[in-house]
Amino acid sequence: MPKVAYSEEDRERIRNELVSVRLALMAKQSILYVILEQIFKKLKFANFFLFFFPIKEDFVVETLYLQQTKIIAYMPKLMSDPALSWRDAVKPFLYSCTYGEKNGIAI
Repeated sequence: MPKVAYSEEDRERIRNELVSVRLALMAKQSILYVILEQIFKKLKFANFFLFFFPIKEDFVVETLYLQQTKIIAYMPKLMSDPALSWRDAVKPFLYSCTYGEKNGIAI
């Protein structure tokens, strides 16, 4: 059973743990295949994460927000390839952002 009240430090620590585990799982198996139960199992607590993220989408957005620096660094590199038009660069960009650390930037 979760504690009734969390300090701000506890809340921040748990949010960071949730996001870190999600990023690690995304890196291994891609953003498409990470499920909440995997995160709960790794952290050994029940699915009361809604206390920390009111809706699931907030959790996803916060996780992806942390990838912003890598995405911004990756775009110019991809766009500077003279063999690719900007339209041709979109597909590898989305693929790289989606399919884990082997092909992507979600680490």
